[in-house]
Amino acid sequence: MMRGIIFGGAVAALMMGSVASAQETGSLIKRKPAQIDSRSKDAARQTLEVFATCIVERQAGRAAKLADMRVDTPEYLKQLNGLSDFYDDCISSGRFEYGYSLLRGAIFQALYRREFKLNGPLTFDPMLDSAYAKIYPEPYSPEAQSSIAQVKFGECVSRADAATVRGFISAPPGSALETSSVQALAPKLGPCVAQGNQIKFNKTVLKGMLAEGLYRLSIASKTGAK
Repeated sequence: MMRGIIFGGAVAALMMGSVASAQETGSLIKRKPAQIDSRSKDAARQTLEVFATCIVERQAGRAAKLADMRVDTPEYLKQLNGLSDFYDDCISSGRFEYGYSLLRGAIFQALYRREFKLNGPLTFDPMLDSAYAKIYPEPYSPEAQSSIAQVKFGECVSRADAATVRGFISAPPGSALETSSVQALAPKLGPCVAQGNQIKFNKTVLKGMLAEGLYRLSIASKTGAK
């Protein structure tokens, strides 16, 4: 069976595709952006990461609760929307459009940095289980299947090279560290894609998936989960 990864380098294409998808599903969020130099080609990505960091700094408990919620429930969407609704001090003038999945990924980046300050574990017990899939009843909904697959992918890559994943999710968008981290991780991505699956992403989506995987494994390691 085939498996593979399609890695897109054009952030604009990713953002436009995510917005289009969100419009089709009714999950589009529109907000004013954090103050970022709009002349930068990475301005949208920088804005998203700054915005998510601001949210987590102000509502760490609610953001952490999001990590324990099923993505296929109305309560999850309400929680995610609520995190971005109440904090105008996180945002500046103008408008910024992004899909739920992009905000989720950026929140996991911010959660990891807040919890571990880039000093989290770099190795994980082979028997360690983040237990994410266990919060869903079987048979899995399509949303659950997609989310579980992405978390498994992120955890797999994090097990293979947690140090580089940590550097990648902490790297500023468009930076040399971000580029070198992607290059270093590239050989480890394919083996983590389940047989018969194909994953499409670029740096923004990849950061989010790896941040969630590393965060979940690190929390499980901290609490001694098996």
